[in-house]
Amino acid sequence: PMRHVLDEVFDEVDSDGQGSLDLSEFRLVMDILWAREGYTKKEYDSLMMVYTLFDRDNSGEISASELTSIMNYLGYSIDKAKIQQIVSEVDVDGSGQINEREFLICMRKVREREIQAVAKAIEEHDDDASGTISLDELPRMFKVLGYDLPDVSAIKESAIAAGLDPEDSELDLCELWRLLSVYRVNEGLNNHVTLQVQEAFGRYDKERCGEVSTLEVGKIMRLLGYTLSFEVQQQFISRVDVDESGKLSVAELRKMLRMLRERDLDSYREAWKWIVPGGAETISGEEASVA
Repeated sequence: PMRHVLDEVFDEVDSDGQGSLDLSEFRLVMDILWAREGYTKKEYDSLMMVYTLFDRDNSGEISASELTSIMNYLGYSIDKAKIQQIVSEVDVDGSGQINEREFLICMRKVREREIQAVAKAIEEHDDDASGTISLDELPRMFKVLGYDLPDVSAIKESAIAAGLDPEDSELDLCELWRLLSVYRVNEGLNNHVTLQVQEAFGRYDKERCGEVSTLEVGKIMRLLGYTLSFEVQQQFISRVDVDESGKLSVAELRKMLRMLRERDLDSYREAWKWIVPGGAETISGEEASVA
């Protein structure tokens, strides 16, 4: 488990605040780490909430095929082949169904793959063998994890929100993971865009109940610069309104905006490949017009 997770569980179990554990407390620490698969309590509760959301029939199981949708919902950048590999490792009986425990194990395996990728990238660029990476290298690090064109300001703001010192020029693996977790919770949006979403959402949350009707989503998206056809709008709403309530929270609206941005990035990437088949890094103004 990550250092910050150990610190949290230690504090949770060390009821007398003596800074030491007896045998029974140590056993409790191990039980908690096992039960939560090495996640913090907040992370664990969040994952369980998402699992419940996708367990639409309250059967205590979800279809293994839904794991891809869950990963996208959570903002993970991982391809379907890797997800299927993880499912095959966890769903040993081949039932095609995943219970809560198996879901947590899947998420732990996703985390382990990301940590391995980050650790490898740090090692490759760690000239002084310090086991850390500079803040300037973070955008490249995010690309290693599959986040193309990450928002640099969003990365820095996530570092601050994760409790990291913005003046600290070097981050270790544990600090990077904390930063990445906050970045995902924020849907990769910087504070300015997050405020724009909140203000647009507030215009239509007239009853201040924290939700808006999906019928208002098109209007909200136009305020944010997106004009969507009805079909596209419904497609993206269905990806965030998992419980089919017909209402979206501001967090779900941020998810939808992030998904729209990912769609646009995929379109830009395809246009780039078409106009620059040789893999050049720059194009002329005329080529950009064609793209």
